[in-house]
Amino acid sequence: MSRVTADLKCQTLLECNYCYPDEVLDDIKDVATDFPHLQLYVDYYLYPNNDKKKLVYLGGTVPITYEGATYNIPVCIWIHETHPKNPPRCFVCPSPSMIINAKTSNVDANGRVLLHCLSNWKIGWSNLSIVLEEMIAAFQRETPLFATHAVRTPPQQAKHLPAELVVQPNPVLSYGSWPHTGSSSVQKMSAVQHGASNSSVPQHASNSLPKSTKSQMNLNQASETEMSGVRRSYTQELLDFGITFGAQALETNHQTNPFISPASAPTSSASNVDDIDNLFKSLQLQRVVNMYQLSNREKDVHHAGGVWQDCGGGVQSGLVDDRHKVVVSRLPVGVSPSKMKNKLTIFFQRRQNAGGEVLDVKYPAALPDQAWVLFRRQRDAEHVLRQPDRVITINEQQFLIQLKKF
Repeated sequence: MSRVTADLKCQTLLECNYCYPDEVLDDIKDVATDFPHLQLYVDYYLYPNNDKKKLVYLGGTVPITYEGATYNIPVCIWIHETHPKNPPRCFVCPSPSMIINAKTSNVDANGRVLLHCLSNWKIGWSNLSIVLEEMIAAFQRETPLFATHAVRTPPQQAKHLPAELVVQPNPVLSYGSWPHTGSSSVQKMSAVQHGASNSSVPQHASNSLPKSTKSQMNLNQASETEMSGVRRSYTQELLDFGITFGAQALETNHQTNPFISPASAPTSSASNVDDIDNLFKSLQLQRVVNMYQLSNREKDVHHAGGVWQDCGGGVQSGLVDDRHKVVVSRLPVGVSPSKMKNKLTIFFQRRQNAGGEVLDVKYPAALPDQAWVLFRRQRDAEHVLRQPDRVITINEQQFLIQLKKF
């Protein structure tokens, strides 16, 4: 993996045998204007038949807005050699202190980003800017990552607890940016393979998050000397009594490209105490994270979606009200509700459209050609109403729409 400087972009595309280097360069330039934290890199791409191909990708972070604050999500966008005729492959790149949100519908378990514009790629209309705009809108609806930070057991509780890390789940949006190490990840995928290098992903100022699984193992090994009076782990005591865990070692998958097939977990020895300890901690962490996500999802529905459960329902005090809503009229009839909601969300969150963070979209509304757009901040709703007549592109056709107060 190496970063491509501005003066070598064209030469690199030619060396990689891109079919349309000029179109790729134009697309990358448009993205660089709105997303300065995405940089161009070149690396080998592994196809399903084990053939290697040198390709370029955009690696870095994209900003999302949540509760009035901006956060950075590490991503990687591989550009196909026939771009713009074929869509790119997009991934989130979790560091060792992150886990993928298992509940989101926009990212699968391997970190691959699933978007409508990628599965419905159209030559001559689709581009990287549209992909990134829809990606940000999707991430703002459902966070793709969660962060965990580890702290050692307090000394006063040492006589009651085993010498291991206490892992506490926190939502990814608790941090303004992500700590990152470029060699490994919680999801057993290399962040370097996704294109999120140390130079492209800003690090958080706090050092309280674990840097990698290896550092956790070192802490476990040193805990006996650092903390007096701490009993050994239950796993170690079982092994001392001659009780072994005869599970067959996991098979190692040497696929290095997470785009085509996910990288498997490394081979684990059943007699390795550290590996068994880490396995137990992973199982416990997954259970805690699942409970946390379920609780937060119910709260999100209550605070964000409750306003839209019926047309004209009551508004909870201190949240949003009708002043945050904008009525959009003259929309084309016959478009699927999910597609229209995505279009309007992206449209009103674009900077050039003078919008803001969209909490939800109700479509169809009172009339078949109407939709209600709910903004988090009242001033964003007032700002978009300054230009009541707009033009929106749907299915490669332009439509004149009208905005008014709710």
